[in-house]
Amino acid sequence: IKSASTDARLAPLMGKYVRFEPLPDGFDIREATQAEVDTHLESLRPAEPQTPVRDLSKKTILPLSSLGFASAPAYGAKTSNVAEMRKFLPAAMVPDGYGVPFYFYDEFMKFNGFYDSVRNMLADPLFTADPLYRESYLEYIRDLLRDGAVPQWMMDAITALQGQFAPSAHIRCSSSTNNE
Repeated sequence: IKSASTDARLAPLMGKYVRFEPLPDGFDIREATQAEVDTHLESLRPAEPQTPVRDLSKKTILPLSSLGFASAPAYGAKTSNVAEMRKFLPAAMVPDGYGVPFYFYDEFMKFNGFYDSVRNMLADPLFTADPLYRESYLEYIRDLLRDGAVPQWMMDAITALQGQFAPSAHIRCSSSTNNE
């Protein structure tokens, strides 16, 4: 939308679902009804549930150089794709790094009892019915995760990996969309 930042019709719609209709001489935009949102989302939903496969048998942090597309079930699609790109792109274009297997996430969740919290969230009818309630509940779950205890064996593995980097190195992490 041209000049969207100054269009007075848009500010009241920030953070809301909208119904946008392009017209020959401009556009029409308004807040969408919950029925419209539900109908649209339902039209996008696959007929069968889709759950990414998680291979929890891999228990070791590995360098990207030893991973590739086939590693996705254990290390995630982002990690596997970056590892694969390292095989054909110049080194300066793709970061070097390591893949932490889903096993670590799974053990962290079990160690803290967080799977029960997620199951309770998903079973709450308000979670699916009320977007504001859903966002609040998701923030609560994010806070739980941030404050969760890390098992000592996991902390040892991460600390050992961190020790392989120079003290001045800037370490970046990318989370798994599968786990998210």
